Amino acid sequence: MTNAAQDAWPELTDMLAAAPTAQVLPGGSSEDLDSLGLTERSFLGALVAHTGGVTVDHGWLRLLGGPGSGLASVVDANDRSSGFCVVAFDVLGGVFALDGGALGAGDGSVHYFAPDSLEWEDLEIPHSQFLAAMLSDAIGQFYEPFRWNG
Repeated sequence: MTNAAQDAWPELTDMLAAAPTAQVLPGGSSEDLDSLGLTERSFLGALVAHTGGVTVDHGWLRLLGGPGSGLASVVDANDRSSGFCVVAFDVLGGVFALDGGALGAGDGSVHYFAPDSLEWEDLEIPHSQFLAAMLSDAIGQFYEPFRWNG
């Protein structure tokens, strides 16, 4: 995000509009922000407040948002005592989570629970960079070992 002092929704809206396979699901609730300790200045807070989640690449990846779409919300997918915050699921059974101390340094970086290794892998990027990558062509690179040509 370019300016954390502002609402992230306009910038996130631009990113979503530029992602040809992203589908914004209806829903969202700013009421859930307080329970998560978020504001709309973060991309995660903007997703929770303004969407019921986002599907990417025809449902290959499901980015969690607020309630209302039938997809689990960030609140539904998390237990505050777990030490991490689940933010996305993929079709392979993989889970993306922000590290709150249970997965490593507690620096909020995105980790991926890989179904092939059954281990958490540190992607070493913040949530904003994760979203930018998954809404771009980097999603194909990330999942390349699991896909076939065509």
